[in-house]
Amino acid sequence: MRLEIAEREADGWIILTLTGSIDNYTAADFRERAINRLRDPGNGLILDCSALNFVSSAGLRVFVLLAKQVAEAGKPNLLTITNVRPTLMKFFEVAGLGNMLRFAPSLELAMKPVA
Repeated sequence: MRLEIAEREADGWIILTLTGSIDNYTAADFRERAINRLRDPGNGLILDCSALNFVSSAGLRVFVLLAKQVAEAGKPNLLTITNVRPTLMKFFEVAGLGNMLRFAPSLELAMKPVA
């Protein structure tokens, strides 16, 4: 299955809505788009995973890379992942990303400042 990435801005955030699957064929495009948006000064990045059906090990590596980029920047609130389906959330937690990335249950909560 293919991956569609829709992009929009709202309230100082860049929102990438991911639809489909992140696998060996689509991971490179996802990596490039997400890394480029993380480097965009002045904006935070939200990955809306509400329509994301599958993440392979190649896709997981991209999320690990994003976590490292955020850690190196010293800005843990730079990236938020939202609307993750329970089965994918379990996959992220088993991979150790539950503690490395900021997750929010909804887009509205993802856009709220973290105290």
